[in-house]
Amino acid sequence: MFRPVLSIVLAGAVAVTSLSATATPARAGSNNDVATVILGAAALYLLFNDHNNGSTQVHYNHGLRKVVPYKCRSVIRTHHGPRRVYARHCLKRKLNNKVFRKLPRACKSSIRTHHGWRTVYKAMCLRRHGWRTS
Repeated sequence: MFRPVLSIVLAGAVAVTSLSATATPARAGSNNDVATVILGAAALYLLFNDHNNGSTQVHYNHGLRKVVPYKCRSVIRTHHGPRRVYARHCLKRKLNNKVFRKLPRACKSSIRTHHGWRTVYKAMCLRRHGWRTS
């Protein structure tokens, strides 16, 4: 949204400076004229190279919904209080394989339960990475 507004403002500035330059009588160059030419050239550069800038690429997720099922959520008690987690085995069953592979590795953790070690995904971490609950 910022780039289109900037382009309009710069185009208006170029138009105004070109009108004011034609309305003034000829005189020797000054620092103000040099600055006007440099700003006009920069404005034209930004206008014409707006679509060729590689850093403004838009990335689409192609239908990937970052949603984890609520049924896989568990609350575990720790020394630091209750923690919300999502069980890996449940997520693997409920999510399709493409979505499951996109779960952030940074959120993956192992916990020890009465039934042995279990792999879980931390709810707060998933939320920070843009995932939400269905």
